[in-house]
Amino acid sequence: MSGANNKIKYQLFLDDERWPGPSLAGVKLLVICRNYDAFVSTVQQLGYPEFIYFDNDLGEPKEGKDCAQWLLDRIIDRRELNGEAVPDIGWAVHSQNSAVTKEIDKKMGDIIRYKSISQVEKTD
Repeated sequence: MSGANNKIKYQLFLDDERWPGPSLAGVKLLVICRNYDAFVSTVQQLGYPEFIYFDNDLGEPKEGKDCAQWLLDRIIDRRELNGEAVPDIGWAVHSQNSAVTKEIDKKMGDIIRYKSISQVEKTD
């Protein structure tokens, strides 16, 4: 059950230490990923999440920004190779590092920009 089409609607919380706060108590399905490998595996198995809560420092060489880059690359590759639709994914970054927050925001914003370009190409 992999692919861009979500078979399961879920949100993803990426953090190696923290637990989601009470503001996320109403989320029906929240998958907690503690590292890059769990993030990749979850997306491959469940499809794209509706929303991602990013931390950057995951206590290992691959960080939250690497997860965002993997996601961007996967979306572009799958669109180019298979013609899959670019998903709508919301996000928030709860990292203490403002420079990395901007980097993750840029990568996720690139997905939105890529989606806009892809939709224009379809109408040509």
